[in-house]
Amino acid sequence: DNGDFVVSNHTKNILVYYFHPRQVAESSTTRLAIWGRNFAESCIDALDSSLNHDLVCRFDNVSAVTRFISSERLECIVPSHIPGPVRLHAVYKSQIDEGYDINKLLLAQIQYVYVP
Repeated sequence: DNGDFVVSNHTKNILVYYFHPRQVAESSTTRLAIWGRNFAESCIDALDSSLNHDLVCRFDNVSAVTRFISSERLECIVPSHIPGPVRLHAVYKSQIDEGYDINKLLLAQIQYVYVP
C-alpha cells in the first residue's frame, strides 16, 4: 500500500499520493501531512485563505480540522480513536452533505496504536 487514493469532484480529481505519519497514538492530536494534487480546486475561506471549508479529512466517520497549505499539500489534526486500522479519506463536505458513500473512495488507512 503506497497510500495513493483518488477523490472525484465535478471538475478535477484530487490525488493523494502520500501522507505522514502512517501510524499515530490512539489519543493523538498529531498533525497529519498529506501530499497530492488539485487541492486548490476546493473552496477557500475569503477571510483566512489557509482554512479550507470544503475539503476535509475523514477518519472513519469523524471529520478533522483541515488546513490548506498549497495545491499539493494539506494538513489535518488527527482525532483520537481506538487502536487499529482506520479509514482515511480526503473528501468534499458537499459529498458528505449529499449522502455520497465515501467508502467507495477508500484506498488508504492510518494505523492507531496503544501507547501506555
